[in-house]
Amino acid sequence: MWKRRFPYEEYNKGSQDPVEKRRWTEALEKWGPRRVQAELSERALGSSACINVGGTRDVVIGFIHDWLAWREQHQFNWTM
Repeated sequence: MWKRRFPYEEYNKGSQDPVEKRRWTEALEKWGPRRVQAELSERALGSSACINVGGTRDVVIGFIHDWLAWREQHQFNWTM
């Protein structure tokens, strides 16, 4: 069964703290994939680097990439 929300608990990039990963996910959802992609496209950062997403500080780029990939796949599955 396809999950309706990003399974942040399963991702180990950048943090082991589920509360922090939930905050990151909420911030990313609030911004949305287009704004997040636009922000990333302006920077050349490695996957362990961090950016601020709205008022949420130090969101790990690798985590963001995983979230974006999940969103893209989720959208594809939803439209099927």
